[in-house]
Amino acid sequence: MKSFFKTYVIEMLMIWGSLGLYSLIPFGELAYEAQLGFYYQENKSIEILFYLACLYSVIGVPLFIMKDKEESGSKLLYLVNCLAQKKFDNKAKNVALAFGIKLFFIPLMIPWTVEFAIVIQGMLFDTTKTYSSFVLYFNGYLFLLISYLIGFTALVFYSFGYLIESSFLNNEIKSVEPTILGWVVTLICYPLFITFVLIAIPFYTNDMAFFKSQEITFIIRIFLLLVMTFKIWSIVILGAKCSNLTNRGIVTKGPYRWVRHPHYLAKLIVWWVTLIPAFAIYDFWIVGTMIFWTVIYVLRAFTEENHLLADEDYVAYCSQVKWRFIPYIF
Repeated sequence: MKSFFKTYVIEMLMIWGSLGLYSLIPFGELAYEAQLGFYYQENKSIEILFYLACLYSVIGVPLFIMKDKEESGSKLLYLVNCLAQKKFDNKAKNVALAFGIKLFFIPLMIPWTVEFAIVIQGMLFDTTKTYSSFVLYFNGYLFLLISYLIGFTALVFYSFGYLIESSFLNNEIKSVEPTILGWVVTLICYPLFITFVLIAIPFYTNDMAFFKSQEITFIIRIFLLLVMTFKIWSIVILGAKCSNLTNRGIVTKGPYRWVRHPHYLAKLIVWWVTLIPAFAIYDFWIVGTMIFWTVIYVLRAFTEENHLLADEDYVAYCSQVKWRFIPYIF
């Protein structure tokens, strides 16, 4: 019981301390516009995180009691003891970095999940728009709704992965990305860091596709939905293991039977397809910025593999699945 109480107090201090820090510097809300400069977007992320912390503070008590005595907060206690003894070994470093990853991503994922849910709710109950054909209905409504549903599903899985770590779910963090390059190429894809990067290297693409012809847009968006379905499949199959910068166990099922990075492959295909109009007008600056972001995601794949190769299961997996992105090509 003494161990439980100490662990619970430590975790609550970390959670509420982190929330207080985020309320002072809400990096997930930082935005930039040339005319306005840097500013914080108004949303309810801090309020959402506050209620989530309150909920966890209450349900955390029975959760900690139900845990095995040896498992209960052993990582946190180990970290605190190491800090108290001024002895910071690799295990303590991994625990600290893992907590830092959660501290960074949870304030991003949870509010985004709620925002997507609000948008989807608004779209489902919006009866003000009418369309003269199925092509217009698909382009103007159905494609957007399905895209948001796919995005929402992805956010739910990643939010759960960052929030819940349990031996019961077989998603405990085994190790954390060991290289600075791995951290850099991952973190610059998310606020706060991407806000600064976009000033110099804008991101012109998204998950949509706009062409002059509604029929061409319809055909391209059908293809994009197929690719997005492949992407969400690669996320759902990870289940509770969804997370950046960590090894939480090797997944070999689903699309991972064919390529080692199906998520990144699908994401890059969608972005390059939506960029096709830039080729038509010979806008090489836009194409150049997309090359930069493609290199970033390729580097993410390489650094992730370099990290995971320390795991014998991943070495065996690589011997079976030889292709990173495209079978028989790359």
